[in-house]
Amino acid sequence: MRPVRPEDKERLQEGLKHLSSESRYLRFMGGKKRLSQEELRRFTELDWSRHQASIAVDSSQNGEPALGVARCVRLEDEPKVAEVAVAVVDSVHGKGLGTLPLSIVVESAVDAGIRTFRACALGNNVPMLEIFHQLGAHASRGEADTVVLDLPLPQDAESVPDSPARRVLKSVAQELLPELLHPLHRRNSDT
Repeated sequence: MRPVRPEDKERLQEGLKHLSSESRYLRFMGGKKRLSQEELRRFTELDWSRHQASIAVDSSQNGEPALGVARCVRLEDEPKVAEVAVAVVDSVHGKGLGTLPLSIVVESAVDAGIRTFRACALGNNVPMLEIFHQLGAHASRGEADTVVLDLPLPQDAESVPDSPARRVLKSVAQELLPELLHPLHRRNSDT
């Protein structure tokens, strides 16, 4: 687990190949096969105030391939709200891996003053809807066949509803090094 870096462009492009067509459809709401150069730049060259992302890599494999990515982008018209997205390669679906990078992004977002995550999901994306429901998200109808999920971010670990997703988030938060949990602070202290 670590923050996304500019040199992760090829890792993200390769990771997309390890998402099934269904997973790509659910994540991107379309049949995306490649990330454009602009998307790769936007997804890896982050400012850590408006856009934050964390990546899980398989350090036991040559090239440390990406297993999952979570990101949030602060909304310009609602600065305390950030759009959140998570993608996990199919080979590790259902193992809780999506909550690992998400937990780091939550910690960093709270430190940056973000109070709510907003996700837009297809109405048939049951795994994502279930995770957000377990975490206490409020759902409303979006455009077409989408659901808008607003997840108030916890200001402390005890305010997250008890669920399997909460237990994973809490476990990760307790075990990871504080500097890994706060990449925004680390970056700001370097300047």
